[in-house]
Amino acid sequence: MSFASDVKKELTLLLGDDCCQIAELSALLRSNSEIFYSRQHLTVDFHTQNPTTAKRVVRLLREQYHATIELITRKGTQFNKRNTYIIRVQDQVDDIVKDLVLVDGLRMIQQIPSVLIQAECDQRAYLRGVFIAAGSVNHPKSSNYHLELLLKDETHALDVLALLNTFDMNARMIERNKGWMIYLKEAERISDFLKLIEANGSVMKFEDIRIYRDISNTVNRMNNCDIANQRKVLEAARRQLTDILMIEKLVGLKQLPHPAYEAARYRKRYPEASIVEIKELMEAKSGKSISKSAINHRFRSIREFADKLRA
Repeated sequence: MSFASDVKKELTLLLGDDCCQIAELSALLRSNSEIFYSRQHLTVDFHTQNPTTAKRVVRLLREQYHATIELITRKGTQFNKRNTYIIRVQDQVDDIVKDLVLVDGLRMIQQIPSVLIQAECDQRAYLRGVFIAAGSVNHPKSSNYHLELLLKDETHALDVLALLNTFDMNARMIERNKGWMIYLKEAERISDFLKLIEANGSVMKFEDIRIYRDISNTVNRMNNCDIANQRKVLEAARRQLTDILMIEKLVGLKQLPHPAYEAARYRKRYPEASIVEIKELMEAKSGKSISKSAINHRFRSIREFADKLRA
């Protein structure tokens, strides 16, 4: 089961006040349903491919309206094997569309009714309904953080975007082939959104995985940096030792100035030591403080001497 499915499953177990259930149900039906006349009766069809979402819609309709519901299952096609669930309501429809402010005559009302989202808890419930009906979120283990709400109608999408950003979510919207997509890309914003719609268990899971992943990435970067630095140290030591051995073979190390001669002796004795380690060894032997730049200068003079011999 995907992380998005886990989130929706958690959300569908939430209980709430009647006003919150009405706001959520309004969002569910406005996001993914059709309203039409059938045999001179108003009919509501809610469509979803998620059985958990279907159960949520059925539960809210029965709790709030004791409606008689027909559940229709359409088998998936060769290209899309997921079943489509249609929840058809043919009684209590007048009360439903009136309470949820869904239609004006025969026209579906796409604006979010302000009367249903007066309180903050109702605003949260409405956004919860939109996510259950039309939302998805990547697993926090994935390389990119991404949460989206894909809505069919532009007017509804703009209202949802505005409502979402009243909670400082920094959400954005783009047009897609199948509608308008509202999305969040920042991990902190996604976590805040899940908290907003009261998916508290999923927030904890999201944060645990995200923190573990971020720490692992940091440790990997540090290890990679340490390995790269060690390679640089070994490569520099190898070049220095090559110069020293060549000088020793051709003219002898005592032809070097005394400070460079001392540095050459320590490099031969400690072929894999870093400049800092050689500095500390020389300080311990002489009892005098020596700067790192002084050690570097000594090895530069060895390199210059070797280059003259090569020339």
